[in-house]
Amino acid sequence: MAKDAFWFRHDANARRDSKIMGLRAKYGWAGYGLWWAIVEILRESPGYRMAIGRPWQCQALAMELGVETDYLSAFLKDCIEEFKDGESGLLQTDGEYIWSDSLCRRMGTWDERKRLLSEAGKRGADARWGDQDGKANGEGNGEAIATPMATPMAIREDKKREDQRRVDHKKEKDPVSNEPDAASRTPHGEIVSLYNTICTSLPSVKEITDSRRRTLKAHWRKHPSIERFRMLFEKAEASEFLSGRNGKWQGCDFDWLIEGITGSPK
Repeated sequence: MAKDAFWFRHDANARRDSKIMGLRAKYGWAGYGLWWAIVEILRESPGYRMAIGRPWQCQALAMELGVETDYLSAFLKDCIEEFKDGESGLLQTDGEYIWSDSLCRRMGTWDERKRLLSEAGKRGADARWGDQDGKANGEGNGEAIATPMATPMAIREDKKREDQRRVDHKKEKDPVSNEPDAASRTPHGEIVSLYNTICTSLPSVKEITDSRRRTLKAHWRKHPSIERFRMLFEKAEASEFLSGRNGKWQGCDFDWLIEGITGSPK
């Protein structure tokens, strides 16, 4: 699939939804396919809404879908008015546009996750490269410019000492780490402790499972920055939506966040 392809969640048991069962009973599997084609078009549309209020707009959509205009008009009317579960139908309309509340809700969650990850990535890059630029320019060290250039051997020795300090620091400070692969230098315990400290509105992590180790290790191999996780957790805790404080969604937790930051959307 192309990198910029549009994406949305599709439940594996969608065919058994009560409203979809009504649609299938009247329109068969052809109607089921037509329904998902309409959902795909909505996913591509700005704001996940499609203009349908004028006759030519319905005609154009019918041409794209390969059905008669009258058939499509009746199909959309049934999706709005007939196939309902309580007050909500498969589609909603204001007379000019149609949309799916279910699609809008799912995409709202996905868009919020992408926004948080994007901001965390930008801030992490700024912090990382800003620090390197500062060191290169001698900022924060009045003697940096006057210091003689280190030899390659000295640089290697400094790097080895720094790596060893990180390993020793990790062994001392991992409060919930039970990891056998400390040599990998993936700070599983530090990341979990950071989450438990910052994300007090979300379920705490009691154990570092093998699945969590693999996910964190895969991300750390590409982006070895604890600051990236810190900013992600701070954003999640500050968000009324992700923290669950607004009562609209309760699905965010440690696993959801780290799967998102490694680019594996649910």
